[in-house]
Amino acid sequence: MNRLKELRRERGLTLKKLSEQIGIPVPTLSNYENSNRETKADTWLRFAEFFEVDVPYLQGLPLTRWLYCPHCGKRQHFENDLENLQGIVRCENCKESFRYSISFMYESEKM
Repeated sequence: MNRLKELRRERGLTLKKLSEQIGIPVPTLSNYENSNRETKADTWLRFAEFFEVDVPYLQGLPLTRWLYCPHCGKRQHFENDLENLQGIVRCENCKESFRYSISFMYESEKM
């Protein structure tokens, strides 16, 4: 599920207010929030710019990646909510801790 409703409510906006600010009709916004309508790439970008978040975060996607322990080389399963782009992980194999840092690079979608 996407985070549109969550972000709108965090900012204290009604559907009507958001509609006025972003230029999308209230029924359409409601359908986007409830995943009853497919959201196109350009619309995701409008929402992301308005709410000042990345599109994957807005879409409700968790970040799931594999990290490799620098001590033993074993692969570690890693999930992140995009809030913490750096931190410390403890290896499940050798029990050593190591730092991680995540950065993103997005390629524009063709429309």
